Amino acid sequence: MNTQNTGLFPKTILIFLIIFLSLQQKSSAQEGAYWMGLSSKNPALIGTPSDWVWGVAEFADIPEYNDAYNSFALIADYTISQKAGTIGANFIRTHKGDETAFLAELLYAYTITRKKNRQWNFGVSTGIEGQESDYSSYGYSNPKASYLKSNLGTLYRSRKLDLGLSYAFFNEVDNEYSSGSLIDNYVTFITAYRFYIKEKFVIEPNLRMDFGGGDNDGFGGIHTAYNNKVWLGYVTTGTNGVRSIYSGADVSNRFRIALRYSFSDYYQLGTIKFYQFTLGYKLN
Repeated sequence: MNTQNTGLFPKTILIFLIIFLSLQQKSSAQEGAYWMGLSSKNPALIGTPSDWVWGVAEFADIPEYNDAYNSFALIADYTISQKAGTIGANFIRTHKGDETAFLAELLYAYTITRKKNRQWNFGVSTGIEGQESDYSSYGYSNPKASYLKSNLGTLYRSRKLDLGLSYAFFNEVDNEYSSGSLIDNYVTFITAYRFYIKEKFVIEPNLRMDFGGGDNDGFGGIHTAYNNKVWLGYVTTGTNGVRSIYSGADVSNRFRIALRYSFSDYYQLGTIKFYQFTLGYKLN
């Protein structure tokens, strides 16, 4: 990923923040909504399914930066029928100072094989990802860049094991930044294994690996859940150095809330702290 410092906020941080918001959110449910939010990496994940719509708000405390940071997302998926498959959408906007990053995409997943306690999904997605700036030192008064994002993915899921593989590729639509392309194609591998204790308590180690553009990274964590109603977890990244603690609960058959606290010293700006709140509503 090529970068250029605006003097206000590095583009690499913005791109990371939009990925952090949309792809690191964790949850848990009997529908397999543990992977909720990772569908931007692998569209086959919505085929679990979850049938939820999620609103996500995130704010950050960034030392030495007085500009406001906020990020908002709307994430949803819905199963049309077992034969017709599942549709989904991800809409994300991240704003920091004069810089804004965005993602808007539509997803589709189909279950190719479905047997007792196991299934194999295939998914596709397409949309627009990019960023824009109000800063004028790039040679443009308001430079912007946008890319057509396409993603192909597959997921094997059983009672205890998840295995997923996907490939995302980008075609440049518009780019007014002098630093060249801001986004690279990448491959994502995900896996998780569930240990059951008297059926109600679950311990689930998980791993995600991203490969592409020389920015290979790993995300490891552990997720615990009780009775599919309350959950608590921890996740950390490799090169980005973000550590997160998250928790959530079902408050009724229709609503779910989740909180997340993350922090990082990676950017040499002091400790960056993220505060995230998620509210979910079950569609079906």
